[in-house]
Amino acid sequence: MFLHFGVNTFTDSEWGTGKENPAIFNPVGFDAKQWVTTAAEAGVSLMILTAKHHDGFCLWPSKYTEHSVLSSPWKNGQGDVVKEFVTAVKVHGGGNIDAGLYLSPWDRHDRRYGHDLQYGSVKEIWFDGAKGTNAKNMSYYFEDWFAMVRELQSSINIFSDAGPDVRWVGNEQGFAGNTSWSTINSTLLSIGNASIVE
Repeated sequence: MFLHFGVNTFTDSEWGTGKENPAIFNPVGFDAKQWVTTAAEAGVSLMILTAKHHDGFCLWPSKYTEHSVLSSPWKNGQGDVVKEFVTAVKVHGGGNIDAGLYLSPWDRHDRRYGHDLQYGSVKEIWFDGAKGTNAKNMSYYFEDWFAMVRELQSSINIFSDAGPDVRWVGNEQGFAGNTSWSTINSTLLSIGNASIVE
């Protein structure tokens, strides 16, 4: 079940323009539980919510744009459609329904969309693997980040605790081992779930 819901619901259009006033988003009758129970009765196994369509309006309180539920009158700007939807699927889906989210990278609202960041060529990027004591289980998605960097700038050197291009020679006290290649025991690394041992 695909739930295409957003500001375009209130303008009766398939695609929004990005110029919509967030004040039009005020779904006072919104009931995620009703969506899920109806889907369950119909035998639906996956519900996908359009969390952000091409208009750029975010159905969650985004920290990166005012074009979101934060700027709407719905629940005095304190609402979060995505959270209510995912919670309803977990609570009322009977374990038989999965939640999915649709996000369009196109953003007709944000003037930065389609424009370069204007930094030009960058020769090297560093990804540190350190983690705070309050986030020891935090996942770092190095492989995904490396792929994105390579897509944006193929000739850049990537540094991280495990490479792929540049690695630590020694430690932060300035001491290096007998070899200058890789003093990391690769069997202690698990990039997939990002458990980096320093």
